[in-house]
Amino acid sequence: MKSLLLMGLMVTGLAAAQTQGSATIRENGRSYTINCSGNNDVISVRGNHNAISLTGICENLVVYGNGNSISGGTLLKVWLRGNDNAVSAPQRTSTPVISNTGKNNRYSIGAVTSVSVKKVEK
Repeated sequence: MKSLLLMGLMVTGLAAAQTQGSATIRENGRSYTINCSGNNDVISVRGNHNAISLTGICENLVVYGNGNSISGGTLLKVWLRGNDNAVSAPQRTSTPVISNTGKNNRYSIGAVTSVSVKKVEK
């Protein structure tokens, strides 16, 4: 019975680490590989300090967490709401729609890049 429970926990852990299509990441400090299908995918990152590798075309990426590193794939729409996140994608389609309302987020998505701008006090 213990071995069945242990096997179930191991399989559950693998399923959480690699997903297909839409996904919500709530955990902190983990690594993920997500295979996007391009059909209304919503990748929602609510956890902090995760390393996320994307493949395929991801229609929507929404990042509420902080300190995440997200790379790969093709991103069509990106919403950066958290802080100190880094997003990079080679971009094989048209220019993505990007909304960045968080602080200190960096992105390089095809030809679109961000530059950290420091506030100048007067």
